[in-house]
Amino acid sequence: YNPCIKLTSTASQMKKVREFFTKNAIVKAFFKGFDRKDEKAIMNFFKTSELEMGERLIRRGTKDRCIIFIIEGEFLKFSNPGEPNIEYKEGAVIGVEEFLKNREWPQDIICS
Repeated sequence: YNPCIKLTSTASQMKKVREFFTKNAIVKAFFKGFDRKDEKAIMNFFKTSELEMGERLIRRGTKDRCIIFIIEGEFLKFSNPGEPNIEYKEGAVIGVEEFLKNREWPQDIICS
């Protein structure tokens, strides 16, 4: 498992998160089936984090039960040799399968 990372949310980060969730079509579709109170409970559970270029978000082979929403910036998923790397940009949602099925993350994901 990945070691726990302490996250300190700032007001500006939380504002970006709220704006993202109210404007992003994928997230709006996800929350469509929820009651308003459940949606608020989920929103209150979110944690924010800022990474610098080159910092690792996920280490290959670890179990980290989380769903990650890319609010700003870009991340690079390193693929197996001979396969192209995958770039995640603003609006990407990653880790759903790892979260729901308690699977290991297949590749490293780095802030680019």
